[in-house]
Amino acid sequence: MSATAIGPEATVGQRMRGEALRRAFLHQDGLAVTAALAALDQTGTLARLSAGAALPVGELVAGAAPGAVAACLRAAHSAGWLTVDNADPDPHRATVRLADHSPAAMTALAGYRMVWEAVEGALDGADWADGADVVARLAECVPVVQRARADVAGSALDPQRAEIVARHVEGVLATAALPRMANVRQASGAEATAILCALDLSDGSSPTTLAGYTAFFQPIYGLIGSYARPILGVPAALAGGAALTPDDVNGGVDRRINVVASGAAHRGYFQAANTALRRIFDEQPLADQPRAIVDVGCGDGRWLREMFDTVTTRTERGRHLDRHPLTVIGVDYSEAALDVAREGLRSAPAVLLRGDIGDPAAITASIAAATGLADDDLLHVRAFVDHNRSISGVDDEAVRPSTDADPEICVSPDGALLSRQAIVGDWTRHYRRWSQFSRRHGLLVIEGHTVAPVELNGRAGGSHGLAFEFYHNLSGQGPLRWESFQAVTAAAGFDRSHLSLTYPNHARPTTSVQRLVPSAA
Repeated sequence: MSATAIGPEATVGQRMRGEALRRAFLHQDGLAVTAALAALDQTGTLARLSAGAALPVGELVAGAAPGAVAACLRAAHSAGWLTVDNADPDPHRATVRLADHSPAAMTALAGYRMVWEAVEGALDGADWADGADVVARLAECVPVVQRARADVAGSALDPQRAEIVARHVEGVLATAALPRMANVRQASGAEATAILCALDLSDGSSPTTLAGYTAFFQPIYGLIGSYARPILGVPAALAGGAALTPDDVNGGVDRRINVVASGAAHRGYFQAANTALRRIFDEQPLADQPRAIVDVGCGDGRWLREMFDTVTTRTERGRHLDRHPLTVIGVDYSEAALDVAREGLRSAPAVLLRGDIGDPAAITASIAAATGLADDDLLHVRAFVDHNRSISGVDDEAVRPSTDADPEICVSPDGALLSRQAIVGDWTRHYRRWSQFSRRHGLLVIEGHTVAPVELNGRAGGSHGLAFEFYHNLSGQGPLRWESFQAVTAAAGFDRSHLSLTYPNHARPTTSVQRLVPSAA
């Protein structure tokens, strides 16, 4: 998800909408940065850096939770608090320093610490299944957040930087509270009102103008907000020397909030993919078109329903379903998700099957048994699920995308920090497996990508990238940079078709909609 710059000629409504989205990005980054800096503070690393030390990453990740430490270092780097000296693609050989030792910077760092300590203490023992309890406890932290913002505003920090820090520290409130509230234009009660006032979304008696625009983006606060409970626990876990694995993090995720947030955030990408889908079912001869669409990781089935409706009502194929019927097949690892999808697809010719994105052979066999369709009959689609799997720690020498000083990081199931070569190798093997079962119609893939920390720092408020990387790293998922993704899919035997799009539309996108077709070579 990315924002478009709003120029001076924009209407007031466009500017307000742009500001609401900008704050949503900064707020989500804020939870990640606050937790990351608090973790470095709690482990004594921040004190050593503040004293002017240059610390080797290999030393910092030598403890019980190397992957989590690396994720915290990455987030602090992406937010501009650390500089990294690394001319080697092995992240263990990097050296980190504090980017700014000024008194103003120390004030800002103290603000992050103050807010984390207040929120973590207030939520100790909270019933996270009860959104009202979480909101009530967070309301107690409003004075601390306001004091931290005032301290930063009164410091000598550059005004632009100070405003970003202010949004970061209030973001801890926003990301934990807003997904657990009613629509910000309707939320009531003293605790909710206190939080909304602190976020400029209420004047104490009624919602502000900004609230009307924030309401549209409110669901996406749940992207990282659904991870708030485990993220806020990272500093204390690392301070106690505990091993912190992806399972520890994933066990605390609020899946209901996560599903709602994902659906809201991904809708624009679904629309772009549906445009490509229309071309597939309009431009090819009817006899050459797929007989079924398979959505692997279908979740609640909403996108699959949209795709079926798009093809049947807006394409040439839809006018010939009597001779060329279309089946839609939803595959998900979660039986609960399949139950929800089954309800939404009741009126469509749908088949719902359990399957794992990492095992295309088993998925294809299940489809054949259930429908009689072969792999050459299928168009496989998926959204943000290829990275949602355990990445193995085996290096692969077959593919070596260009190396750089800011490689991807990924945490293994046991909490270790994987090498870049292991990550790339695993992705290559994954897509090679899929290439065996999509040799005719290829894949339609929506995927998120990581971006170098120095570039994320320059995009502050314009991208979800920093927060995206932090919770994906902690939870053991391994998204790739755009350059690596292109190299991996090419090595697996796929070409990008002219229907592919990237967002933002420049050399280093954070999201891509890819129509991958079997290579002619």
